[in-house]
Amino acid sequence: EVLDLMESKLGLIVVLNEECVRPNATPNTFVKKLKRINRRLGCLVQERLAPPEEFGIKHYAADVTYDARNFIVRNKDALAD
Repeated sequence: EVLDLMESKLGLIVVLNEECVRPNATPNTFVKKLKRINRRLGCLVQERLAPPEEFGIKHYAADVTYDARNFIVRNKDALAD
């Protein structure tokens, strides 16, 4: 299920790439879209009181919280030649 969240047609990587080409994208819009599209996956933690730029994933050993504030910026970084 975690792999589906990460790599499926509507998974985290695809949503992040889509948000990177949107001119008004923010960490909040990325997390909101990720949670909305993947709300049925049990491995995505949907805490109502979490800050808007955070999401969680239930991994094998424990739940892990991710802060998405730099996800869009870092994903846009150019690769070295």
